[in-house]
Amino acid sequence: MISSFKKFVYYLTISLKLCRLFFDEKARNISIKLLIIVPALVKIKVNKRLSKRRKTND
Repeated sequence: MISSFKKFVYYLTISLKLCRLFFDEKARNISIKLLIIVPALVKIKVNKRLSKRRKTND
């Protein structure tokens, strides 16, 4: 959980730097996609782990 959060923060900072460096649409689109995709991936991973734990508890 902590490592995935660190990755998320890392991607977030990279995307913000991209926005600051290049104010063209491509960089903005990439950063927006990262901001949408990365948290979704983190949620999916966390949900899979939680579902595995629930199965073992039953």
